[in-house]
Amino acid sequence: MEILSGDHDSQTRQTPATTNSYRPISLLLLLSKIFERLLITRTHAAMPKDELLPLHQFGFREGHSTIHQCHRIVNHIMDSLEEKKMCASMFLDIEQAFDKVWHQGLLYKLRKKLPDQIFLILNSHINDRYFQVKTENALSQ
Repeated sequence: MEILSGDHDSQTRQTPATTNSYRPISLLLLLSKIFERLLITRTHAAMPKDELLPLHQFGFREGHSTIHQCHRIVNHIMDSLEEKKMCASMFLDIEQAFDKVWHQGLLYKLRKKLPDQIFLILNSHINDRYFQVKTENALSQ
């Protein structure tokens, strides 16, 4: 179980009185943090990085940042201009994308890529989780 505390999201244009203007802060136990780090390490060791995430994905990849992605896009545009080719792009910013991941679909794809032991541990870590929200002195059910 995790106990979450709210942090006002000053980047949104919503007022502090609305619940949508707060993002939860997860206060994981130290043991959970160590477990997650070990799971990530084992997952990366079990398979080549390009099999789990596409090479063009820069989020959630060590050594890749937004700046690297910007450089990659600018290089593609410059190459297209030099070769007198058309260059089109589409950028999506999905609000709360991480929170909206379809867990069963993600687990289905990971089952194909990960060794059974790692998949089963990850599956048990994702499923049947819950949290409580703490507001002042009250906890949610």
